[in-house]
Amino acid sequence: MAKINNVKKAVLGTALAGVLVAGAGFGTYSWFTDSTQAQGQVKNAIVEIAGGGQASFDYSSGYLAPSRSQIAEEWKTIENNSTDRRISLSASFTGKLYGDSSDIDFSKYKSTALFVFNKDASGVQDAEFIDSSLREYLEEDDMTMLEFEKLLQELYGAKMEIVVIEGEEDVEELEATLEASEDAPVAALVSSDFIEAQLENSVSSVGTMSHDPVKVMEKGILFGETISRQHYVHVLFGTSLKETAGNEYQNAKMDFQIHVEANQVDRLADLD
Repeated sequence: MAKINNVKKAVLGTALAGVLVAGAGFGTYSWFTDSTQAQGQVKNAIVEIAGGGQASFDYSSGYLAPSRSQIAEEWKTIENNSTDRRISLSASFTGKLYGDSSDIDFSKYKSTALFVFNKDASGVQDAEFIDSSLREYLEEDDMTMLEFEKLLQELYGAKMEIVVIEGEEDVEELEATLEASEDAPVAALVSSDFIEAQLENSVSSVGTMSHDPVKVMEKGILFGETISRQHYVHVLFGTSLKETAGNEYQNAKMDFQIHVEANQVDRLADLD
């Protein structure tokens, strides 16, 4: 379900964002290297896009030990730089899996994306808390996205609308929530189950070189919304290797690219 009204007290774990961990038999634990590509303008780490603009955020992981996560080193920010009152903004993803074995697949990775829509170019309030909460969610197999939502709701209360995207009906609810939110920020949590279900449709790579991916998934859906000219969209991504991953994942890594595209809204529809 997309929203929470009654919130129970949630206890934040002690995972520290700066700790480096190595697992027995697994490669060095390292951070995401993330980069930005944009057809719009990049200014002070803010990607400015208008109708017809595109941006891609690349997250390339090192080798993860089981039950360990990686969170992007920084949030990415998108500014609606259109002169139109509203634009259509869509987000999709591409996943690529690399490794020594053809038997590996995306099912051993738990990934989630967080989008915060607000009117603040400086970013997201309490972003460090969100990073830590996201890490706990990714590393605890028994934590659900709903419990991560409770952590956010406990912090923000009525100050932020929170929508969990678990299916297409939640994507529709997100647009309605953005329309009705007025000045309140809106957080969209793309659940790991929603991402994993789409990654199940990945295909084996036909490449023959050692650096070619083993599995590839293209054009996964995150959301498609109409946003106002005042909106900034702040993006965070993280993933973890599940505890059940075997030795065949020792030299495995996952690349994840988030594609964001802005298009003009039909002017007649925009006047309605």
